[in-house]
Amino acid sequence: DLANASPDQLGNTAVQYTFEPGSVNKVITMAAALEYGVAAPNDVLSVPGSIEVADRTIRDAWSHGTERLTLTGVLAKSSNVGTIMTAQRVGEERFADMLTRFGLGQRTEVGLPGEEPGRVPPRSSWSGSTFGNLPIGQGLTVTTLQMAGMLQTVANDGVRVPPRIVESTTGPDGVRVTPDPPAPVRVISPETAATLRTMLTAVTQDARGQRGTGHQAAVPGYVVAGKTGTAQQVDPKCGCYSSQLHWINFAGMLPAQNPRYVIAIMLDAPDPGTSAAPLFHDIATYIAQRERLPVSDQPQPVQTLQLP
Repeated sequence: DLANASPDQLGNTAVQYTFEPGSVNKVITMAAALEYGVAAPNDVLSVPGSIEVADRTIRDAWSHGTERLTLTGVLAKSSNVGTIMTAQRVGEERFADMLTRFGLGQRTEVGLPGEEPGRVPPRSSWSGSTFGNLPIGQGLTVTTLQMAGMLQTVANDGVRVPPRIVESTTGPDGVRVTPDPPAPVRVISPETAATLRTMLTAVTQDARGQRGTGHQAAVPGYVVAGKTGTAQQVDPKCGCYSSQLHWINFAGMLPAQNPRYVIAIMLDAPDPGTSAAPLFHDIATYIAQRERLPVSDQPQPVQTLQLP
């Protein structure tokens, strides 16, 4: 019923609606840490329950004293504090450059109308607390397509391929014109991408004492790599972050070590306690069955996330 449809119903949420990615953005933080050699997957961090960044105190989603987490554990358990500790070793300039390389704050030019570029604060406008927000995915906005692009880059051995929806056009004269493909962008090395894919599989593992935040995304017979994300929405009444309204996100790839598909999901203010991981599981399971992806009979390796 196009005549009575609202502008929101006629829009394309995947490219027109922007949101804060939350912890999905930790993929970029970890990519920078690996690429610049400041940390390795099995490095052990002593992670306190909170960290001070300028005038802000940042905490993890769960209350804890000092815990010993591997770098993989920081990612898989989604520790804000451990991520910021890692980002501080990367440095602000290199982190800002990595955001640009991944395409954040830029339209993909996919060919769909009304595409938004998202927003990354200009480096010149950063305050003391900005570097406490961006590495954990707050204070910047993306589209769902850009979030998919983060994982596509990792899946594609570190090369970002700007997406396109139009394969060719045919004019009134019947002549078919195929546009030149967009130039691929080397973001991280193949080695960094492969290491990061392995780390992201720990997000979906469900081992006793070593469970990742996205274990509900796992698909039997396949190794899945991905990242959960939760970001507070802004309450228009106060102009501050809401304690009730959130974006719940998940972005992942299947199969992890030979990726064929990337799936990105954004849930806008769902009921409390809702996770996007089960929806990823359902979509990935359907795709795997439809495309008859080869099933692996090997159990998913369990990575160490936390030490006693």
